[in-house]
Amino acid sequence: MMSIRSRIFLTTLILNGILLLGLWGLEREQRIDFYEITNQQQKQLQSLFSHAIEQEQQNLQTLVLDFTFWDELVKFAEYPDEAWAKNILLPSMEVFDVDCLWVYSPQNELIYQNQERVCTLYAPHLFKKPENLFQHGAFIKFTEWQANAPAISVYGASIHPSEDVAHQTPPRGYFFVGRIWNTERLQNLNKLSNLEVTVSSPENLEKSMPPSETDLYATYTLKGVDDVPVAYLVGKFVNPYIGRFLKSQEQYRIYSFLLSVSFLALILVTLNIWIIRPLRQLATALSNQDTKALKALLGDKSEFGQIANPLHQFFQQKNEVEKALQQHKEILENLQKSEERYRLITTITSDFTFSIQAFGTERYVIEWGLESFQEILPGITSENFFSQIVQFIDTPSLSLTTDEIYKSLEMGQQITLELRIPQGEGKYIWYRLHLIPEIDQSSKNLIRILGSAQNITGEKTAQEEFIKILEHSNSAEIIADEVQVLYLNSQAKSLIGERESPKTLPPLLSHIHPEDQTKVLSLFSKREAISSSESPILIRVTPADTKIWRWVNLTFQPVLFQHKSATRISLTDITEKRNIELALSAQTQYSTFLSEVFNAWILIFDESGKILVSSKRDKEIFGLSDLTNQSFTLWSLFEFPPEFLTPETFPETIRDRKTYREVPVALRDAKPKRWYLWSHTYLEPQNGDPLRILAVLSEITEQKNRELYAKSAREIAAKIQSEDTQDEILHIIPQALFREMTLEGVAWILFDEKTQSIEMQYPYGELRKSISIESNFRLFEIVKKVTEGDKPVTYSALDVFPDLGLPSYNIVLFPTTIRLHENTYVLATLVEPPIPSSVIEIIESLCKMAGAIIERITSLTQANQRLQYMTSLHLINTSISASLDLNLTLRSLVNQIMGQFQVDAVAVFLVNPTTHMLEYAAGEGFRSIDIARTRMRIGEDQVGKAALTRKTICIYDKNGIAPFFQRAHLFRNEDFIAYYAVPLIAQGEVKGVLETFHRHPFTPSEEWRQFIEALAMETAIAIKNAELLQRIQTSNLELALSYDATLLAWAQVVEWHENQPEGSTLQLAEVAVQFAQSVGINNTDLQHFRQGVILHDIGKLMIPRHVLQKPGPLDETEWEMIRQSPVFAFNLLSKVPLLQAAGMIPYMHHERWDGNGYPLGMRGEEIPFPVRVFTIVNVWDALRSQRPFRKAWHEERIHEFLKENMGKIFDPELVPVFLKFLSTLSSGKVQD
Repeated sequence: MMSIRSRIFLTTLILNGILLLGLWGLEREQRIDFYEITNQQQKQLQSLFSHAIEQEQQNLQTLVLDFTFWDELVKFAEYPDEAWAKNILLPSMEVFDVDCLWVYSPQNELIYQNQERVCTLYAPHLFKKPENLFQHGAFIKFTEWQANAPAISVYGASIHPSEDVAHQTPPRGYFFVGRIWNTERLQNLNKLSNLEVTVSSPENLEKSMPPSETDLYATYTLKGVDDVPVAYLVGKFVNPYIGRFLKSQEQYRIYSFLLSVSFLALILVTLNIWIIRPLRQLATALSNQDTKALKALLGDKSEFGQIANPLHQFFQQKNEVEKALQQHKEILENLQKSEERYRLITTITSDFTFSIQAFGTERYVIEWGLESFQEILPGITSENFFSQIVQFIDTPSLSLTTDEIYKSLEMGQQITLELRIPQGEGKYIWYRLHLIPEIDQSSKNLIRILGSAQNITGEKTAQEEFIKILEHSNSAEIIADEVQVLYLNSQAKSLIGERESPKTLPPLLSHIHPEDQTKVLSLFSKREAISSSESPILIRVTPADTKIWRWVNLTFQPVLFQHKSATRISLTDITEKRNIELALSAQTQYSTFLSEVFNAWILIFDESGKILVSSKRDKEIFGLSDLTNQSFTLWSLFEFPPEFLTPETFPETIRDRKTYREVPVALRDAKPKRWYLWSHTYLEPQNGDPLRILAVLSEITEQKNRELYAKSAREIAAKIQSEDTQDEILHIIPQALFREMTLEGVAWILFDEKTQSIEMQYPYGELRKSISIESNFRLFEIVKKVTEGDKPVTYSALDVFPDLGLPSYNIVLFPTTIRLHENTYVLATLVEPPIPSSVIEIIESLCKMAGAIIERITSLTQANQRLQYMTSLHLINTSISASLDLNLTLRSLVNQIMGQFQVDAVAVFLVNPTTHMLEYAAGEGFRSIDIARTRMRIGEDQVGKAALTRKTICIYDKNGIAPFFQRAHLFRNEDFIAYYAVPLIAQGEVKGVLETFHRHPFTPSEEWRQFIEALAMETAIAIKNAELLQRIQTSNLELALSYDATLLAWAQVVEWHENQPEGSTLQLAEVAVQFAQSVGINNTDLQHFRQGVILHDIGKLMIPRHVLQKPGPLDETEWEMIRQSPVFAFNLLSKVPLLQAAGMIPYMHHERWDGNGYPLGMRGEEIPFPVRVFTIVNVWDALRSQRPFRKAWHEERIHEFLKENMGKIFDPELVPVFLKFLSTLSSGKVQD
């Protein structure tokens, strides 16, 4: 008894053998069909190739026959005239595409030849004695091929007068023309036949046609004078379908092999499933004490199942507990993966992404994204990623070492790095890298790092400017998050007295007075709700190296710092002011002393608010001798905040003895505005004196201005960062500076390096007045100088803008990194001196920030524009591939350029190959239609120059481009200021010119030029293809007309042979075709039908004329000759492949419906339908015509004859249809 393994193996071998046998049979059948199709293609290719060459050579024969019967040539042979040859013979050579021409006298002397080197080389050899070449006729053709020279085909004839058509008179000379089979001639033949044509000698014929299953060859024999082949034209056609078929055959063999291997592998799989797997499952269960491996065996009735059941019962309780734990673990893992995916999606908003594959702990290789890294780090390679970027990692922004980075990634922790990449001249670009590790769950090893890169140069620039503002602040500034201290300015370090900046908050809290720590911690915990406009918190702090407590005002403000949410903690030292306040509350007599020592303004006023005592500072401010003698009150001097010391609330404040500390007040009507911190206390009356109030004012004008300017700068920066277009950013900056910084005027000045010109944009304030800057050469030199530096420059307004008439004002010019449309932007500000340094710094920072943001927007815009260009190019390619219609292609080109390439109008001019003129072909966007009638010579106007020089032309003039054109009248009302022309060149030949016009300032970028030139190249190729298609269609039409003319010529020969009226065959064909159309014969079948009708009696050319024109009855021998005429026609037409389908009618039109016809004796519907149709028309026409042996019948008699022979000679269903057709024919309803 066979084992299971043996049965499976035997079954597999049997099925495998059957499968291989079937596939082999299918492949063999396909190969037989393949060779049959290839042979048919070979025959058709040979016929078409021979016909193409004969058409190429036909004009040589025409030239020879026309010239040799021309009396002018007879005269030239007798009396050679060099001028006549130059004016007549040489132009004829060009017309008929002839390479060589020789004329010999009757004495065999060469009297004329052209100077082509090959012609002079062959002349002595070919024509030693021309009269010997015409011993067998007046016309000769042959081919000659010598070493070191190309082959040449020669056509020649003896020269005779025009009246000697039969060549009866002696030759008056000999005329020869030759065509050289050079490279150019073969290329023309390549285009005509669509084959790769070469010339081969008889000895190398087999080498020139190497055996190949994918190549088909056609040959044409070029014979010499002795009718022996001297050369062959070999045409090679590569059939791609043959290669695909052979490839499919190879695939069949591969599939057969794979299928057989699969069946054999089935045995191993079966053994593995039935024996090895159960054993492995049992072993796994025993070693791991796991019941999962036993589940597949529990229902098994074999010995394996009997072993598995006890094991399953033993481990069931344990596995259920582990299963529950495992499910819980999987839930946690899935949740973690979901969180990681969500974090990956939400955090990676990047400029580009990449993947790094980890090999152990030392080797990290970039899988993909290397090209993006190479754009910012040109020298980087895929190997050793971290070792290449470690020098660019910004250490202050990273709290981990390189080793800690590796460890964190291997532990599955995400890492964020910041790269600081130098760009030269002290400039850097910043990128933030997000690294997300991927850990193998089985081995717990790091296998891959997914990453993204974000360009944060703008963010870093803004952060640096923010830090610069903090550094110049008079307050101690600290930036901290929940636990870490991120930044301390120099004032903060000085205040707390730490040499090194603490990294966490607890060390900072140790400097705060114990009584204030709880209050500070409580406020810090709810800092998100604290507005920066609320009153500051008064606390005490002490430096690390002393125990002296200092009074400070504490404020909180939420900020975004280093890509993190953080809190800005501001500490303003007011210890001195606090001490002044305490000292002044003791005695009023110290007011003058305190004023001089602490530079404070001391005032004493009564309960009505009248000023009684003032320090000397009032004289410096107001220029008054004594403020107390001027009856000034508080409200005539100061602007108080609402609800603070107003005339309405002042009595209540005095009554309740309310005191105020550090309240900002402004001096009324002061220009520029001046600010003070107001603090007051009460001098209680003594000895019956009235109540007095003492006020201490410390000037904070500079600090207040800094705060206001910083606030304005933050608001402006927020507006800039919220915009996403360049124009909006450029508009916001001067508008916001004018409103927020109290400047007298702001504007952008654009410096065009190319045209060396300047213009003003977005002016505000005084700069909006009519200012002439085009002719301001002084301003031009100043702006040019500013663009070459990197620091703001101050000039007198009278020196820069004399039109303003403001001699006391200054103009500050700020250079920027903004470059748009070949223009460099300079910010001009009009200010009244003195200019606060903080204003200069803030404007300078805003300019840098705007430059960084505009640079990033420009990069994004260029990327989007590049994508649009690629899409447009793809659409143009698709249009060209989908259609060879030139008009459709040009319309698609115009639409894409108008939609995607920032143009206002576009025109396409094409070269007319006949007139060599540039003619308008397509366009859009013009206000007038006059351009559509434009025709220009090559070299004329800008469009003609582009075609002549084959170079791109670009014109820009903000005053208009019309003066640059000869056709200026077309552009006067178009308002064009920019122009771009690209020649359309295909295979070295200019096909036309593409023009674009622009009504707005336009400077084409390099990418724009590349894409527009790529579109021009694609368009030129489309034009070339369309011309080639038109040429092929014209050639096919001419070939069809020539073919039809040949058939009609044969029909005329038959008419003459049968003594029929001229044109009778064509008339018969017209009626027969109309009837065939009426019964459903159309398209190709109708074409073959017409050809067969024209040639239906061609077999009678083999019958003597006296038999055909015999007036009496024919004898049996003559009838037998008549019956053989269809056979003669079949033998003749079957040799011509293109006439084989048409030969059906000449061969079978004498067959009868009852089977008594000839030559085949076919019956009924065995006779092809087109033959049955023509039989009726042919008999009807024959009976209407006069014959030597009878007269023509009347129409009524013919109709009766047709009806009587229904079912005998004719198809009984077609006769009624034909009679009805005749009625419509006679009424004129049937059209030619």
